[in-house]
Amino acid sequence: MKKISSFILKVLSILTVVAQIFCGIAAASVIFANVAVLFVSGEAATELKKYVLQPSNLSKGMLELSGLNALLILVSIIFALHALRKIINNIAESNFL
Repeated sequence: MKKISSFILKVLSILTVVAQIFCGIAAASVIFANVAVLFVSGEAATELKKYVLQPSNLSKGMLELSGLNALLILVSIIFALHALRKIINNIAESNFL
């Protein structure tokens, strides 16, 4: 029973690391998208206004703020996953099982 519990805790620890990596990639993508929206110009700017901003009555600033909101959510998820991994590792190292 102790070996099974130890194995499950190791798998959970590895899964939290994988989830942290995916959230980090998503956060980097959100940062890239926000920077790209800031520097869009020319025909791409007219397409952005035509397909994204006009149908939903968004402004460019609101689009940037929503991207920052998504970034804050992803960063908080990364911190929560890090804390969860530390909790799992503390349970695995202790004699609770």
